[in-house]
Amino acid sequence: DGLVRVYERATTDDPWIQKGDSIIGDKDATGFRQSLSNDGNVIAVSSRFDENKKGSVQIYKFINNEWVVDSNFLGDSQDDFLGQSLSLSGDGKTLAIGSVGSDLYDKNDLGSVKIVSERSGTWSQLGNTIYGNDSGDNAGFSVSITDNGNRIAVGAIYNDDNGDNSGQVRVYDYDSTTENWIKLGND
Repeated sequence: DGLVRVYERATTDDPWIQKGDSIIGDKDATGFRQSLSNDGNVIAVSSRFDENKKGSVQIYKFINNEWVVDSNFLGDSQDDFLGQSLSLSGDGKTLAIGSVGSDLYDKNDLGSVKIVSERSGTWSQLGNTIYGNDSGDNAGFSVSITDNGNRIAVGAIYNDDNGDNSGQVRVYDYDSTTENWIKLGND
């Protein structure tokens, strides 16, 4: 099932002390990936093989000295592997989630990234889903979000645009006017 432990220390000279109890998984491979907010009070944890390999992601908040589930996201289809990658913004309010097995129309394993955000205490998707270019790209194999949650980098490990499995990284900015993620610059 897996587990996640969070540790903290007051200064670099102090010992590491566990913060709250362990987060013990009730899903398959809980703790496959995790990402922590700057203050250490919000953590996203993936269970990549949950629900027929759909994958799932749980967001926990540290409240009254314990980790409490704040939200839960499940992959859309079998073999999506939601939670292959996670990146939480510094304030813990925006999370990028990679799903390498996502399909779209007749293209398999394009991969995708969904960005979710907490607004008024509720987590929901922010903007459009970002998909890979072609079958087998596995976009979302890696993702990184900026501290303020307005820019993300998406890795597609098996993209072939520059040769067989040469890989690709794309950067996107969030446009609050259109409420979409817009590609920034060259691949």
